[in-house]
Amino acid sequence: MKRLLSIRLALCCVLIMPSLGGCTSGWCLGAGETETRVEAVGHVADSGLRVRTRNGSVTVRRDDRTDVQITAKLRAVNLERLAETKIVARRDNDGTLDIYVDWPGDQPKNNEACSFQLLMPDAGRIDITSSNGSLHIEDLGDEVVLVSSNGAIQVAGVKGPVHARTSNGAIKIAAALGPIEAKTSNGSINARRMAGPFDLRTTNGGITIDLAPDFAGEIDLHTSNAKLDVSGLDNARLISSGKDSMRLSLGDQDTVSTANTTNGRILVTKAED
Repeated sequence: MKRLLSIRLALCCVLIMPSLGGCTSGWCLGAGETETRVEAVGHVADSGLRVRTRNGSVTVRRDDRTDVQITAKLRAVNLERLAETKIVARRDNDGTLDIYVDWPGDQPKNNEACSFQLLMPDAGRIDITSSNGSLHIEDLGDEVVLVSSNGAIQVAGVKGPVHARTSNGAIKIAAALGPIEAKTSNGSINARRMAGPFDLRTTNGGITIDLAPDFAGEIDLHTSNAKLDVSGLDNARLISSGKDSMRLSLGDQDTVSTANTTNGRILVTKAED
């Protein structure tokens, strides 16, 4: 059985909703008892956001609304545990909206999971952690910190620094204005329209970098088992070059950006104005 439960509650609340079976398209969580919960909480302009889940994906998108809509997709091993599981959404003293799952016994059992999808008008610092799931941020955040133990990470349209780390998954970052730090132990990294300095590292995957037209600074490239390919950098100055490394300089900035992979090609291009 599947039901969609939508309740509007005040801030600093704990959401407890009845358990229901089922699985919705795009959110299927596998075997077990599943439930969709939807909550709308008040928004504080430019406040921080923190989301934590041990097993599930998290997506946060900017939306033209005045509140924060939280959709949680839960899976539990039985109806009793599903009914006892709480989705917590509360404000810290500094205004940060803290969202997490309060599982019975303080932890999920094997095969229990919760995925989140959030829609909100704006956000300051965004901090999201999942032990097993993909993370996706779109057109939000003055600073973003994303950590997953096993899942892809996708970020677009962040106004400030981005820190992205996953142990097993690809990382895609587009049009982020601040410094970028992206690390994965098994996956490719694709960084488009990079305006600020970056540090991109993977142990098993290629790295593709598309520089913003006004990018300036030094770029240090290293790969242990593939080629380095640089094109479209007409004004670049070659500082050094070797079999598996290259160092370039663009413009008059002295900041240093790094791309490093042990098993993959590195491609650097520059976007047109």
